[in-house]
Amino acid sequence: MKKILTVWLISTSILSSFAQSGYKDILNWGKVDVFKDDFVDNRNKWYLYNNEYKTNGRIENGYYFLQVLDSVSKIIRHEILINPNSDFEIEASIKFVKGNDNAFIGMCWSRKDVKNYYLFGFSGNGYYRVNKLINDEWVPILKWVKSPLVKTKDYNKLTIRKVDNTYCFFLNEELVHSMPYEPLMGNWMGFEAPDSTIIYTDYWNVKTLICPQPSISWISPQTVEQSQLEEYIVKAKITSLKTISNLLLFVNDFPVPASKDDLVKIENDYYFQKKVALNSGNNSIVLKVSNGGEMVNSKPAIIAYGSVSNTSSNQIGISKTVANQNIIPNTQPAISIQSDVDIDIPVNPSNPKRFALVIGNEDYSSYQKNLGAESNVRYAINDATAFKMYAQKVLGLEERNIFFLTNATAGTMNQKIELVTKIISKMNGMAELFFYYAGHGFPDEETRMPYLIPVDVNIININQGIKLSDLYEKLNSCGAKRVSVILDACFSGGGREGGLVSARGVRIKPREDEAVGNIVVFTACSGEQSSLPFSEKGHGMFTYYFLKKLKDCKGKVSYKDMFDYLKENVSIESLRTNYKEQDPQLNSSPNLQKSWEGWVFAP
Repeated sequence: MKKILTVWLISTSILSSFAQSGYKDILNWGKVDVFKDDFVDNRNKWYLYNNEYKTNGRIENGYYFLQVLDSVSKIIRHEILINPNSDFEIEASIKFVKGNDNAFIGMCWSRKDVKNYYLFGFSGNGYYRVNKLINDEWVPILKWVKSPLVKTKDYNKLTIRKVDNTYCFFLNEELVHSMPYEPLMGNWMGFEAPDSTIIYTDYWNVKTLICPQPSISWISPQTVEQSQLEEYIVKAKITSLKTISNLLLFVNDFPVPASKDDLVKIENDYYFQKKVALNSGNNSIVLKVSNGGEMVNSKPAIIAYGSVSNTSSNQIGISKTVANQNIIPNTQPAISIQSDVDIDIPVNPSNPKRFALVIGNEDYSSYQKNLGAESNVRYAINDATAFKMYAQKVLGLEERNIFFLTNATAGTMNQKIELVTKIISKMNGMAELFFYYAGHGFPDEETRMPYLIPVDVNIININQGIKLSDLYEKLNSCGAKRVSVILDACFSGGGREGGLVSARGVRIKPREDEAVGNIVVFTACSGEQSSLPFSEKGHGMFTYYFLKKLKDCKGKVSYKDMFDYLKENVSIESLRTNYKEQDPQLNSSPNLQKSWEGWVFAP
């Protein structure tokens, strides 16, 4: 084993944030055996003693004994047919007994011939790797990794799982690697043992995986709803353990243009919204989705427009009572007031080297008994949810590269900041980072140093919050080539109606922390002002105009033009709507001089 790379399991924890992180993520999935062998007998006709092949194989005590007598490694294989369009899992349990502990032991799959196949396995001295042979040339996928996960004196469970378009590799039920699925080259699979070595195989299983069907719940409307407008924005939540592959929308049994592009994914949930035209009377809205299996229909959502008789709802086959019973209440944060920036969001090409941490802290009163509802930050979750949509669609971030938090505690915020910066530190200076925060800010009364306030942090113990200068240092030290910080918060202190309030801040003038490194910071207001809501739009004033400019320009706007736009529009609209001044600010690192002015938001 040459050029062995020693990397401990910190790499595993980073990989897990990109794909299925848990071996048990598919616990509730259906599984159909394609091939199963527990080695109680040799019904599958594995190699036994073969003098010509220089191997000694036998079935004994519920495992397959394999001894390689040659000076080269051997692959023992079977032809096992898998539907390449299905999700599947290949799993084996293999033990190194004695012999060459410095060479590959493990699984072979997708084998076409002696010159084309894949390998996933371990060595007897505690390493694992993923590799492939293409046209008789080795192509490393994952080089040798030293890991305490490898059991040198016991069985190692090796699992190869294909879900959607992703391969995931588990070693003893821990994710060690993920990568895009590559089409099968052939149907042969089996296991490999090195020269002069004995291994035991406890079982070899191949299964087709069947994902549970998605579920659909209406966010708006939740009941039979009356609309005064001819157009209505319907919103739904789709819960699915797999990617949604197909989506159809029907209004009064007529199809309405809709697609997967209308979805925004947050964890295992997809949020759908679409503007539909209504007919006079009752309108029945049905959403149909699939995650690779049969289409699943939502319960009809009923929207009444214009004059509706008391019995007209029965004409479309559903009563108001039945409609109410069929609605599943939404318990997740969602955009409650629809504005122009929440629909018809443009889509740009993706950039896999862009990352974002998006935080919306709204509900402080549920975490701190001494605070009332007036201390919450109105629309903060709306703001964060909408920014996530724009990050994915306009800024070109891949969904797996967006880390999204709502009502985040200090522990959660610190953990996610640590995780995101650690991932970016592995990107060799090629990554870009967006940090968005909507919520409370507060200054230390003695030092006037500004802090971001997690929902569980009382301002009496403000040092438990996220110190802004420390945050800037952390974001800068990760090595990103560009860091953009967007803060819809103020840091002047606590205001009307006592304590922290919906006007996001208080009245102590904070110190101004200078950005460092490659950081540019957009903030919602100056030090003595409050970051205010735009109630008509259901967003913070600053966030609304930030998103509006991204939408109108499809992201093709420079940082300077964005700042000029925010200064003009936010300051005017705040006076017009809230009768208070709010002047956005920009803080750039001196290292950048004026180079930041030409940065562009679009990928």
